[in-house]
Amino acid sequence: MKAGPYNMKLRKSRKKIRYGIIGCGNVAKSHAVAIIKNQSSALGAVFDIDPARAKNFASRYHCKAEASLTSLLADASIDAVVVCTPHDTHKELALKILASGKYCVCEKPLCLTESDCRDIIRADQAKKVITVFQVRFHKPIQLLLERVRSGALGKIYFCSLTIRKNRGKKYFSDWHGNRKKTGGMLANHGVHGLDLMLEICKEPLCIKSIDRNIRAFSPIEDAFIAQVVFANGAIGNIEVLTCSGNERPENSILIIGSKGSMKVGGKVFDRIEYIYDKTDNSLRCPQNRDSAGHIKIIAATTDYILHKKKHTNLPFAEDGLRASRFVEQLYKKTWR
Repeated sequence: MKAGPYNMKLRKSRKKIRYGIIGCGNVAKSHAVAIIKNQSSALGAVFDIDPARAKNFASRYHCKAEASLTSLLADASIDAVVVCTPHDTHKELALKILASGKYCVCEKPLCLTESDCRDIIRADQAKKVITVFQVRFHKPIQLLLERVRSGALGKIYFCSLTIRKNRGKKYFSDWHGNRKKTGGMLANHGVHGLDLMLEICKEPLCIKSIDRNIRAFSPIEDAFIAQVVFANGAIGNIEVLTCSGNERPENSILIIGSKGSMKVGGKVFDRIEYIYDKTDNSLRCPQNRDSAGHIKIIAATTDYILHKKKHTNLPFAEDGLRASRFVEQLYKKTWR
């Protein structure tokens, strides 16, 4: 795909990366705050199919509300565009952003199918697509990934992912209740944890899974359980619920290896539950709670655009493809 006339090279005189946002819903607020807080970035413009919502959003975050997607992509002052729209629109928008010559920062999941992700990767020869897996940047998760990569936990034997939320009728009243737009509960609620499992255990080799609609009003499955054997030899357990009946959410991942174990939990993978090291009895669990993932992934993305400095945990289109493929594999192996 031919790139647009602008952004093949960023203007050397510019000190800040200017972002645009497509879609002015809840998650867009997190991106707007992250962009504004970063000294090397600025929010330039937003677009939403609802003009009033775009105008209100622009007023709140002191930027321009574009009247159309075309005008946003034609704005030569915008370097990167954040996609915060229903999941089934991601492929079309990402391809249009790439065609305009801009960087694309796409909310999870990158696409609903592996095939659509591959279409984006084929168009992304310059590595301009970032998939928003901001959980990778939570401090407890960063420590977990460091310990896995350094070999501090030894050979990984077991990985358990638990996601328990309570989503009522109101949540499903908009596009979140449309399976064709969300891709199902795993693509919407489980994909951050699935990305972490893949980062730690690599590709799945064998999958057995079950899903259920426990509550009659839920148009999408609200319970999913799976067992997985991974390429690194580890076995894994996956539990994703949106019918927990508990207003206090839980997002946790437990890793057990030959040299030790570690569990990260809390509301959004933001608290270290424990660390055990067989070779170091003095190791203590740091009191480290952090969930500022959007702020950190925007900072890492800005650094990458400005200086081509790639943070270890910065996820590209290939990472988005891997997670979307895993979601498809889990659903294909489901017994109903």
